[in-house]
Amino acid sequence: MDSFPCTKCGLCCKYIGYFFENKESVFESAYLSYIDNFPYKIKEDNSCEMLSDDGLCTVYHDRPLICNVSLMAETLNLNITDYYLKSAKNCNELITLANLNPDYLINLEQLMNIE
Repeated sequence: MDSFPCTKCGLCCKYIGYFFENKESVFESAYLSYIDNFPYKIKEDNSCEMLSDDGLCTVYHDRPLICNVSLMAETLNLNITDYYLKSAKNCNELITLANLNPDYLINLEQLMNIE
């Protein structure tokens, strides 16, 4: 798998302010310096200012490291399969908590079969 199988639910961008406010309990310590260097403003509704009305990132191809699952795993020298699986589980938990359509859930079995 060449990239993280994001289903474009947009929840990570919609709630980024919450995650950053609670960064010590949400993220492992290796991520904290990347969060502290996040270049965009967080709006009052806790969403990233770069999130468009259609729920997509307007700077996706030049997004910050903390927003790039594949590059973050590489930067932190983590096993890509394990990191994708951990990230996907977090995504699925958030999707479930937000009562989004289950079509947004990431197929974990597919991730476990990455060679």
